[in-house]
Amino acid sequence: MLKKDFKITGSITNQKDKPSLNYISLIHQIEGARRQDYSEYEIIQGVVKAGVSGLKLRTVLETLPNLTLARLRLMLRSHYKERSAAELFQQLTNSMQRVEETADEFLIRTYEMRQKLIFARKESGAGTVPYDDSLIQSMFINAIETGITDEAIRSQVRKFLVLPSEGESELEFETINDELIKQVTIATAKEAERKEKIRNVTRRRAEVTEVGVEREVGAMKGQQKEKRGVVVLTSTPRPCVQEG
Repeated sequence: MLKKDFKITGSITNQKDKPSLNYISLIHQIEGARRQDYSEYEIIQGVVKAGVSGLKLRTVLETLPNLTLARLRLMLRSHYKERSAAELFQQLTNSMQRVEETADEFLIRTYEMRQKLIFARKESGAGTVPYDDSLIQSMFINAIETGITDEAIRSQVRKFLVLPSEGESELEFETINDELIKQVTIATAKEAERKEKIRNVTRRRAEVTEVGVEREVGAMKGQQKEKRGVVVLTSTPRPCVQEG
């Protein structure tokens, strides 16, 4: 059976242009091609062709002699302005849910950070970066446990925040992470629903209270008007008239 030419889904553009194929998606497609036994040359050609016409990166790649996949990936990191493994590790360690983020959005952002760190470690070469898959997974789990700001959500998902055991593979980590993402999404939705119910109850109580106050004020005003409208009649003694 003939194998199709390797083709990247999406286009590599300048960062300011939209839509642009993001770094994680691009590397994921490269990794997929390697698992499907595409040659380095086929993968490199697929990536080069994914660059839009006029892109400086594409021009440079097309003129480089003996371009290897390792060098290509380094140039892609530069184009996407990706951080180093050490910077990403520090960023993952300090990851915290932002004010405008929901818990599931924070989880996805932190998971993307984790993936970038794994890619950066692989590109740096074995032994050059002191972060193995197990350590990265541990830091990811710790970042989620300490970074989610809502205690109710954190309590619901705590049993799914499983630290890696010795000898576990990246595939096993992914199974754990898939379940964690699922549970955080469910917990976030439930907590949002609960808070919305509380807001509705509070709003209804406020409306009832407001109506009650308005009625009281109206009744008091009515009483004051009645008092001002009362005519007090007093008897005036008649003068005595003597008969002649």
